[in-house]
Amino acid sequence: MNSIKKKFVKIPDLSVFESLREIGRNPFVDWMIILLISATVAVLMTLGGINLYIRVASGDIRSSDAANSSSVKIFNKKDLTETISQFDMKKTLELQVKRGYSGPSDPAI
Repeated sequence: MNSIKKKFVKIPDLSVFESLREIGRNPFVDWMIILLISATVAVLMTLGGINLYIRVASGDIRSSDAANSSSVKIFNKKDLTETISQFDMKKTLELQVKRGYSGPSDPAI
């Protein structure tokens, strides 16, 4: 079985310390490192998600009462008019840019 794997997969026969020297030189070692790091991250994220679910289900973590404690902002007409005037200025500038150059024509033409 081992000879079949070596024939088709071409697994290098390296020790752990030898494979550390092969990082960047041997694609098999590079892919094994990528696989190990990805598997480790996946396991840690899964365990973190399970831990979070258990803590929420047991009541250790509760949602904030931000909706109840938020202050009601009073409508300010002055701020609205300033914002509308800024958008109007942007619109006029955009129209001027779309029209192109509107200065005196070139006398050399």
